[in-house]
Amino acid sequence: MANRTGNKKRSSLDKTFYREAVIEPANIDTKNRIVPVSFSSDQPVQRYWWDGEGYNEILGHAQGNADLTRLGDIGVALFNHDPAQPIGKVLTPMIDSKAMRGTAAIRFDTDEASDVIYQKVLSGTLKGVSVGYRVTDWETVKEGETSTDGLYQGPCEIARSWEPFEISIVSVPADATVGVGRSMDDLQQLIQKAVAAVLTKRQKALVPFRADEDEDDNEGLDEDLEDDEDEGWDDEEDRDVDEDQDNKLLDEEDAEETTEDTEDLHLECDYLAGDECSQGKCPVDGSNNCCLNCEEQGTCEDACQPKTEVLRNMKKNNAGRSNAALQVVRKQAAKAERVRVMEIRAMFRSFREQTGLKEDTFIDNGVSVEKARKALMTDIAKRKSAPVIQTPEIRVIADDEDKFRAAAIDALVWRSGLKVAKPAPGFESLRCVNMVDLGRLVYERSTGKRFDSFDRDLLVREMVQSSVISNILQNVADKAMQNAYQLTPVTYPMWTKHGVLNDYKPALRAQLSEVPLLENVGKGAEYKLITLTDAGEWIQLSKRGNLFTITREDILNDDMHALVDFPARWATAARMTINQDVYQTLTANPKMGYDNTPIFDPTHNNIATTLKKAPSKDSLQAAIQAMMLQTGLKTATPLNIRPKFMLTPVALMFASKQLLQSAADPAAPNAGAVNVLHDIVTMITDPLLDVVNPSAWYLAADPAITDTIEVAFLNGQDTPYIEQQSGFQVDGFTYKIRIEYGVKALDWRGLYMNPGK
Repeated sequence: MANRTGNKKRSSLDKTFYREAVIEPANIDTKNRIVPVSFSSDQPVQRYWWDGEGYNEILGHAQGNADLTRLGDIGVALFNHDPAQPIGKVLTPMIDSKAMRGTAAIRFDTDEASDVIYQKVLSGTLKGVSVGYRVTDWETVKEGETSTDGLYQGPCEIARSWEPFEISIVSVPADATVGVGRSMDDLQQLIQKAVAAVLTKRQKALVPFRADEDEDDNEGLDEDLEDDEDEGWDDEEDRDVDEDQDNKLLDEEDAEETTEDTEDLHLECDYLAGDECSQGKCPVDGSNNCCLNCEEQGTCEDACQPKTEVLRNMKKNNAGRSNAALQVVRKQAAKAERVRVMEIRAMFRSFREQTGLKEDTFIDNGVSVEKARKALMTDIAKRKSAPVIQTPEIRVIADDEDKFRAAAIDALVWRSGLKVAKPAPGFESLRCVNMVDLGRLVYERSTGKRFDSFDRDLLVREMVQSSVISNILQNVADKAMQNAYQLTPVTYPMWTKHGVLNDYKPALRAQLSEVPLLENVGKGAEYKLITLTDAGEWIQLSKRGNLFTITREDILNDDMHALVDFPARWATAARMTINQDVYQTLTANPKMGYDNTPIFDPTHNNIATTLKKAPSKDSLQAAIQAMMLQTGLKTATPLNIRPKFMLTPVALMFASKQLLQSAADPAAPNAGAVNVLHDIVTMITDPLLDVVNPSAWYLAADPAITDTIEVAFLNGQDTPYIEQQSGFQVDGFTYKIRIEYGVKALDWRGLYMNPGK
C-alpha cells in the first residue's frame, strides 16, 4: 500500500528540481510576443537520493497537487534559470488534470536582451523550456504496489504537493545538481558534507557517536567544525558542494572497514559504546555501556554481533545519525557566526572615525575576528603616520576618487541649470560648492595637506595644474555639449541616410543595377547567365572644429555660464553646420558622378517641367507618379519608389499642412469629399530652403529602402569630440571641439523637385 510519508533518504523537501519540455513554434503569437509552453507532465523522471540510489519521480497533476499561486502572481520567465536574466512574464498558468499537463504562456519583454532570446525562439535555435519547482509532500509507492489514485505502479515517488516558481527558456537542458539555480540547495548540501566528514572520521576510529549529547561534550565534533571553518566554510554563505563525492567517500570507508577483519568474533560493548545500557550489564565485559545497536536490537546480548554485521549495518544507520548530527552542526555553526559578527561590529564601532574600512566587507566575506582585527589595526597605523584631512560634510568614500569626481561633475552640471537625472552619491554635499572651493577640496584630498592660504589666485593656479580639476571641468563641458547637440533643431536626420567611414580616403558607394524578372526555362533548356551593371558615387570625410577657453577669471568669478554655455553653443553650431551642408547639397543640384548630370534634371525624370506650382492635388499627384515610374540602370521596369517625406520651406508650410492633414479635400467643391492625399507623405519644414528658393519643394524616399543623400561620420560617431588642455599662453583651459563627417547625394531616383512658381 502506498504511503504519504517522505523518504528518509531525501536530503530536503525544499530541494529545487527542474523539468524540460519543447516549444511548439507554430503556436507563437508574434504580434503580442506571446509563446505558449507546456511546462510539466506526469512523465516519470529519474532522480537520485543523496547516497546515489536512483528513483522515479512523478509530478501529480490531480486537483490540488500543484500550487500555482506564486507562478500566477509574480511568475517571471528567465533564461537558463538565471535570476539576473529575466526575459518576460508568465501568463495564465494552469493544470489540465485530464491531460496531466501544466501549461502557461510567456510574454517576452521588448528590451534588447529579452528580444535576442525571443528572436532565437522564433528562429527555432532555442526550443527548450524548463520549469523550476519545489516539492513539499511525497507519496511513496513501493515495488509491486499501486498509488492511492490507482494511476501509477511502484516503485516511484509521486509529488502530491509541489510549487512551480519560475519558467526558463534554456539552451542546454538543466541538471538539478549543477549550474545556475542551485543556490537554494547549496547550504543543505554543505551541511551534509560536514556531517559526512564527521561520520567518516568516527567510523575510522570506531569512536562512539551520540547525537543527543550536550554541546560541551561533543569535542570531536567541535574540532571537525573548526577544521571546516579554517577552510572557509560558513553556515550563511553558499558554496558549491558535490554530494556524490561525499557519498562515495562513505561507501569507500565502509568497504575498507568491512575487509579489515571478518573473523566471527563478538565485539566488546565498550568498543562501540553509545548510550548507557537500559537492559542490564553487557554479557561480554560486564560493563554498563551498551553496544551500538542496543535500541534497535532490544538487548545488549542481541546487540553484540559479529564485527562484519555491525559494520554492514553502520551505513544503514548513518541516515538517522546524520539528521541528529545535522542539528548539532547547524546550532554550533549559527552560534559561532553570531559571535563572529557581534565581535567584528563591536571592534569597528570603537574605531569608526579612525578608519575607512567597513565592517560589512569582513562580515560578508567570512573573515575571522583575528584577521579583521589585524586589518583594522594596520589601517589605523597607516593613517596615523600621515595626516588625513577630515571632510565629514562630503558624503563620499574618502579614498574613492572616481565617485568624488562623479559627484563633483553632477554638482557643477546641476549648478549650471541642466537637469541631472540620477545624481551620483555625494552630489548633495557638493551642489552648493563654487569652483574655487571645489579646487580647495581637490587639493586637500590629493595632497593630504590643508590649504590654509587665503590667496584665491594661488589656489586657481593649483587648479589649472590639477589633472582632477581638468577631468571634472572637461566632463562638465562634454555633458553640456552633448545635451545641446541633441536639442539642436535640425531636420536632416529625419530623411537622410546615416553612414560610417573609417578613414579620410574617398569611399565608393556602389549601386548595382536592378535584378530583372526571372525568365522561363524550357524543358532541358539551359539557364541564362545574367550580369549586373554597377554605378557609384564617391564620399569623403571633412573635418570641422574650433577652439574656446575657460579663463582663470571665469573660475575666480565662478562663471558657470562660461563653463556650460560655451561648449553648448559650439555643439549647436556643429550640428547646424551639418544641417546646412545637407540642404546645400540638395538645393545646389550638383552633378552625379554616374552620368555627369545634375541631380534634378529632365533626363532623370525627377523635376517638374509643366506643373511648376505650390503643393496641390495635381502637382503632388504628378510628383508621386514620376517617382513610382522611375526605372533602373538596365531595364525599363518601374522601381515603384514611394515617397515618404515632403520637404518644404516655411513659406509653404501652412498650405502644405492643409493639403496633407485635412480629412476632407480642401479643393473639392462639395464639403465632405475624402482627401486622398491625407498623410500620404510626412511633411518636413526647414528655413534653409527659404534662403535659396521659398517656392521650391521636394519629395524624398525612405533612405532605408532607396538611397538619397548620405551623411557619414568617422567611425559612426555622430556627436562632436571635445579635448582639453591647460593653457600657457592663456591662463585657464583651452578646449577644442571637432566633428568629422561627409555629405553626398547617392541616387537621383529617390528625390524629386518642384521649383514652384
